[in-house]
Amino acid sequence: MISGEEQVFPTLTCRHTEESPRSGIRGFPRSLYNNNYSKEKKMTKIITIGQTEMIRVGRDYPCPICGKPDWCLVFADQTKAVCARKIDLDKPQFGSAGTIYDLDPKKAKEVTFEPSWKSQPLSSISTLHKVNSLVIDVLGLTKEHVEHLTSAERGLSVETIALRGYASSTKQTRKKQVDTTVSHPATIWEKLFVANGLPKDAWRGVPGFYWNENAKCPIFESKDGILIPCRNSWGQIVGFQVRLDNVRYQAKVNEAFQEGRNARTAKVFQNDDGSFDWYVFAKGSSHELASGTTKETSVKLRSGLELTFKKGQKYVFVSSAYKPEGTSAKSFPHFAYSDDILEQARFSDEGKAKVNLMSKVDNLLVTEGLLKGDITASVAKNTRLSQLGNICVISMAGVAAWRPISDFIGKTELKKVKPIYLAFDQDFEDNDSVFERMYDMVQDLVTKQSCTVRALIWAHEKGIDDFLLKASPEEKIKFKTYNKQDMV
Repeated sequence: MISGEEQVFPTLTCRHTEESPRSGIRGFPRSLYNNNYSKEKKMTKIITIGQTEMIRVGRDYPCPICGKPDWCLVFADQTKAVCARKIDLDKPQFGSAGTIYDLDPKKAKEVTFEPSWKSQPLSSISTLHKVNSLVIDVLGLTKEHVEHLTSAERGLSVETIALRGYASSTKQTRKKQVDTTVSHPATIWEKLFVANGLPKDAWRGVPGFYWNENAKCPIFESKDGILIPCRNSWGQIVGFQVRLDNVRYQAKVNEAFQEGRNARTAKVFQNDDGSFDWYVFAKGSSHELASGTTKETSVKLRSGLELTFKKGQKYVFVSSAYKPEGTSAKSFPHFAYSDDILEQARFSDEGKAKVNLMSKVDNLLVTEGLLKGDITASVAKNTRLSQLGNICVISMAGVAAWRPISDFIGKTELKKVKPIYLAFDQDFEDNDSVFERMYDMVQDLVTKQSCTVRALIWAHEKGIDDFLLKASPEEKIKFKTYNKQDMV
């Protein structure tokens, strides 16, 4: 498996074996390739948030509070952790990222940090919007991604897809940023920015862009998938989330083998025929202890070690935090307006918003997932939600990111005259983490923001978008109302 960053000029595709680099795009030196290979990645990522250096948790360094390999952070000196799952409002909060917990310094782990670069400060909102809009124009949208978005599963029209600004980030579309008019390695970005009234270094502070020292030019990079624009309340594009084309499986070991002398880690790779190749290592070592192939999603060894294979995250934010002069992503709330309202968005040549879209909204609905928010906002007028009039669906990237949305709602005029609707996935009753975050948000909206909240309930399908697209006309949406007397 290749370790390190995926390169634009050109990209490499390997699974288990080491392959030689393919011939590059004409004019680009081989030094643009990353030719470091290893089967086991042993370094821990460190990022800078403000002035604070943080460890990004992973499978080799799970969160010391919840034990999970994602979402959470640990201070670089390992004296504190920021847990995104076990939220305790009586403890200090690290912005919207989670609750800060004190750690025992005696239990600090030995870690080797990846080489890191300080993340660039985020650009102004207007610059983010204009640069991200240019990214959409350059990359375009592939036929395969159009077919996915217009499928019965998504229910979007071609006109809606164009209006909302989806784009394809793939090996082929990212080659469009290569400047083929010059003989030396270069990208088109600096020329494009100047032609559109921006400084040539407008890429600085925009997640996804970083500086390629070999080619002496900025590069936009992300994982392969559909770029979903994240819009603020004015309709400006402040970032991208990617719906990954290929979601990798992750291997989890049972609790008895997570710590101590017999601690183990595991890797899993899915083959084209659907089977899984799995590998077991001593924790902290690249020495392979066992391996095999199975068609099942779990394996139990005679030692008592159990492996469970689950798909990883399908949606990730575009970030270039670990690259030279790159910028880390910020999880903004996403404001998905109905098509009729979004069509009225207007922006100046500098990328500043001209129209207050929120003033045109009749009701607010909150859910999880950017694409889900877009679909719900687009199809609502033709469904049982039509009685809510013009809606804005405010979407959070994950259930732990509810606080900025609650704070925003607390400042709106709508809360004074209209209830706030919540449409969480209907597995919340079986998912403790989702249920707890939903409860926290309801409590905050009702007691702190003085809102009346209506939690929507439907009979089948997990997400509100799936229900709206698949439900028969006879099926109803119910709701449970929460107000201050309910929360006493």
